[in-house]
Amino acid sequence: MSSDAPDESGRTSPWSEVSPPVMTPLESSSPVNDENDFTFSVSEPAQIESSEGNAFPKPEKKEKEKKKEKKLVRLTEWTTPLLKHVDPELIDDNSPSRLEWLRQKGENSEQNEIMDEIMAMIGIEEVKAHFLWAKERADIANRWKEDMREINFDLVLHGGDGTGKRRIAQLYAELLSSIGAVSRHKLRLEHKQRITENDGKNHATVIFFPNSEWFETTADMEQVMDTMNKRDDKVVIILAYRTIGEVREASMAVTSESRRRFCNRIVIDNYGEIEIKQFLGRLLKERTGFETKADAETLLRTLAHRLMKQRKAEESDFCNANAIAELFNKTFDDIYNRNHKRLELEWVKWTRTNAPSDGQNLETVKPEDGFTLQDIVGPEPLSLRSTSKAWKGLRQMIGLDSVKREISDLLHVIDFNHQCERQGKQGIAIPLNRFITGPPGVGKTTIAKILAEILSEGGFLSTGKIIVKTALALVGGNGGESEEKTTKALEEAEGGILIIDDAHLLYKDSSGREDSDRQNIIDTLTANVSGKPDANRSVILCGYSEEMEKMALNANQGLQRRFPLEHAIKLDSYTQDELGQILDMMLARDGIAASERGLKVARCMLSRMRTGPTFGNAAEVQNLLFRAKLRRMRRLKDAGMGFADVHHHKLAAEDFDPDWERWFSSNSSNTSLFPGFVGFDHVSGQFERYQKIANGMRRYGIDPRPHIPSAFIFKGPSGTGKTSVAKKVGTIFYDLGFLSSEQVIVCSVTDLVGEYVGKTGPKVRKQFERGLGKVLFIDEAYLLSQKSTFHEEAVAEIIDIMTRPRYAGNMVVILAGYDQDMERLLRTNSGLRSRFPTIVKFKSMAPETCLQHLIQCLAKLKIQIDEATGDHEQRTAVLEVFGRLRKTAQWANGRDVETLAQRIIGYVFIKAGEVEDGTESGGLVVSFEEVREHLEEMLQERGGEL
Repeated sequence: MSSDAPDESGRTSPWSEVSPPVMTPLESSSPVNDENDFTFSVSEPAQIESSEGNAFPKPEKKEKEKKKEKKLVRLTEWTTPLLKHVDPELIDDNSPSRLEWLRQKGENSEQNEIMDEIMAMIGIEEVKAHFLWAKERADIANRWKEDMREINFDLVLHGGDGTGKRRIAQLYAELLSSIGAVSRHKLRLEHKQRITENDGKNHATVIFFPNSEWFETTADMEQVMDTMNKRDDKVVIILAYRTIGEVREASMAVTSESRRRFCNRIVIDNYGEIEIKQFLGRLLKERTGFETKADAETLLRTLAHRLMKQRKAEESDFCNANAIAELFNKTFDDIYNRNHKRLELEWVKWTRTNAPSDGQNLETVKPEDGFTLQDIVGPEPLSLRSTSKAWKGLRQMIGLDSVKREISDLLHVIDFNHQCERQGKQGIAIPLNRFITGPPGVGKTTIAKILAEILSEGGFLSTGKIIVKTALALVGGNGGESEEKTTKALEEAEGGILIIDDAHLLYKDSSGREDSDRQNIIDTLTANVSGKPDANRSVILCGYSEEMEKMALNANQGLQRRFPLEHAIKLDSYTQDELGQILDMMLARDGIAASERGLKVARCMLSRMRTGPTFGNAAEVQNLLFRAKLRRMRRLKDAGMGFADVHHHKLAAEDFDPDWERWFSSNSSNTSLFPGFVGFDHVSGQFERYQKIANGMRRYGIDPRPHIPSAFIFKGPSGTGKTSVAKKVGTIFYDLGFLSSEQVIVCSVTDLVGEYVGKTGPKVRKQFERGLGKVLFIDEAYLLSQKSTFHEEAVAEIIDIMTRPRYAGNMVVILAGYDQDMERLLRTNSGLRSRFPTIVKFKSMAPETCLQHLIQCLAKLKIQIDEATGDHEQRTAVLEVFGRLRKTAQWANGRDVETLAQRIIGYVFIKAGEVEDGTESGGLVVSFEEVREHLEEMLQERGGEL
C-alpha cells in the first residue's frame, strides 16, 4: 500500500503504509451481566429477542460506511467488539491457521464471514485451529451424510478477564450455525443462573455458561447433563472459566457423558507484548491528528511499555483488552487536554502582539499542526534525585561513599529510563536482585531498605512493600519446612522487595559441615527468583563479604546468575574519622557532652577496637558510649551526687577507659616494657623508634598505621628471648592503638599444616582469625620450609592472607626461628620476604649478660650472690665458665641460665633447711664459688672442657 494513500477524509494518513494489526478477541465494552448464563439458538438475523420480549435492534450504520464495508451477517450481538473488522488478507502475521484459511479461500473458493473474523483476531492460535477443525469436520459430515448430533462440538474456554471468551463463544455459535452443525432456530437469551427442565424444552441449540465457576459441585454438572439429555435435537455447550481447579475438573468428569463432551479445552493466555502492540496499533489507526508518523509510533511504544508494566504488576489479574482500551482512552483524553491547553496558551501569547485591526488570525498565520510530542508524552517528570526521601536519607548518612556513588548511578539510570519511556524506547535494564555485603555494623540492612524504597519510587515494582526476614527465620525444623517458609516469603514479597539478613549463614555452619535445610533455602531461592530485569519482585541478600562470595560461587550454580557478584553493593568498615563522626552524632542525639580529653580517649579506644575480628562498626560506637554512661553514673554516684545531676557532667576520659593514662604516658621509653630483660637495648630501641614515629605522625594528623611494620621475622639462637619479646610486642602495639587486645596467640607449624589435601588453607585461616586484632606468633616457623605440598600450601596461604584487607594492618604477625633456618625459609618463596621485610635479630647472650640474668632470677626468691665474700678472681672465674658453656652445642642462652638458677635455688633452700634452730642466718646468700661449682657441673654434663 502506498505511503500517501488517502484515508476516508481524503487526507494522507501516516499509518496508511503500515499493515493493519490483527483484530484482537475482545470482551464486550458493555458486557452482559456475568451472573447470568446465556442460552441462544440461531434464527433470522434481523433482530434478537430476549425472554422478556424486548427487541435489541442492530445499530444503524452511516450510509457511507454501508457502501464501503462488506456487510457482515450477525446472528447475535450480545458482545460488541472494541475494534473494527479487518480483512484477514490484509494482515501480515505468521498465523498458520490464518494462512491455511486463505489457502482454502483461494484454492477452494471457500467463503465464511465468521471464519474471516476469527482469523483476523490477534493471537488465539489454538482457537483459530479449532474453528478450522469444526468447519472441516462439519464439511466431512455433510459429504458423508453423518448425523451431526454424534459429533462433539462442545467447547471449554479457559482464560483471564478481557481475553475474549464471550466474543469467541458468540462467533463459535455463529460458525456452528453457518456450517450446519446445529439446527436453525430462533435465538433466545435466558437470564437464568441454572438450566431447568423447562429450559430443555425450548429450541436453543447452543448454551454458553460465561461463569462456569458456578459449577462447584458434581451435582451441578449432573443436573445440566440430565437436562440436556432430555432434548431431542443437537445442543452445544460452551463453558468459560477464569480458573479451573480440582473441584471444577471433577465436575466436568462427573459422568462419562461429561468427560466426552468437555474434552475440547482451549487455554487463552494473557496478552504479551506483541499482542498489546498490535491491539494498540489498531486503536491508534482509528485516531487522527498526529503531526508525524514518528509521533504516532512514539505514543504506541509509550503505551505498550506502560501496559507491559501493568501486566507484570497485575499478573493473572490483568484485564487484557479492557485494560488496553481503558488506558488508551484515558491517554487520549490527556493528550486532547494538553493539546487544548497548549493551543490556548499559544493563542493568548499571539493576541498580546497582534490586534483585530491587523486582519489576521492565528489559524491563518500558524495552521493547526496536530499533536506534538509534548502533547503525547506530557511534561517532563521530576527527577527522582530531587524527590526521593530514601536518597535524601542516604546522603545524610556518614561515610558509605561507594554506596552513595552506586545509588547515585542507579538514580541516573532511573531518570534516563523515564525519558526513554516517554519516547517509547528501551531503557537500561536494572538488576533487581543483589547481594549487599560488608562487615557487621556498617548498615547493610539499612542500605537494603533504602535500595528497596528507591526501586519502589522508581516504579520498578508494583506494590513497593518491603519484607525483611533473617536467614535463620527461614530454616525449618522438619523436612520440607525450609522450602515452605522460603516459598511463602517469596510469595509475600511479590510486587515488592524481600530482604534476607545474615544470608551468609545459609551456606555452611561454623564447622564447615553441609546443612541440608540451609541448602534447601538456597535451592528454593535459585529456583524461584528470576534474573530477568522485568520481574515483579526484588530479592536482596545481606551478609559478610567473604562468606557471601563463597556461597555465590559454590552453593548453587544458578545462584550467581540470579545474584551476579559484579552487581553486589559492597560496604567497607568505617574509617577512623568516620567512627569519630558517628560518635559525635550519637552524643548530639543523646544530648550528652564529653570533655576534650574524653573524646580523644574515645577515639583511641575505637582505633584499637576496629582491628578486632568481631568489630561491629557503628554498633561498637553505641556500645562504647553505653559503657561510658554507666561508668559516669557510677563515678558520680560514688562522689555522692544524685542521678538528677548526672546529665550536667561531661563524659570524662576515665569513663571511656579506666586505664586511659597509658595513652598519654606512651611517649616514655619502651625499655619499661622489658622488665627483667638484660641486653635487649637494641630490641627495645627498635620498638621505641616506632613509638616516636606514631607520636610524630599523629601530631600532624597522619595515620601512622601504614608506616609502621606489622609483620616481623624474629631470628636468633635458642633461648635469646624471641618468645618473651613477642609477648611484650602485644602490649607495645596495643598502647600504640593498633591492636584491640594485648593478647599474643602462639601457634606452631603443626597448627598450620593439614593432614590431607584441602585442610591446610582452613587451618591457616583459622589461626589468622584467632590472631586478628592481636599478635600471632608462629614459633619455629622455619619448619615451613620442608619440601612437602602441605608446607608449600601453608606458605602460599600465609602470603595471600597477609594482603587481604581484613588482616593487613589489623594484626601483628611474627615468624620466629634460628638464623640459618629462617634464611632458608625466606628463600623458599620470594613473596614471603616481601611480606616480612622487618627482621629483629637476637644475639647469643654474653657471659656478663648471663651473670646479670642469673642474678635477676635468683633475686625473685630473695637470693643474693655474696659479692662481699668473693674477690674479683672468683667473679671472673664464673664468667669464664659461662663463656665455655656458650660454646657447647646445646647451649640455650636464657633458658639454660634459668635452668642453672633453679639448681642454685634448690641448693640454697636445702642448705637453709638444714639449720638446726630453724632461724634465718643472715638471709639467703650464695657465693661466687658455689655458683662456679654449679656452672662447672652443668658444663661437664654438656661435655665441655673444665
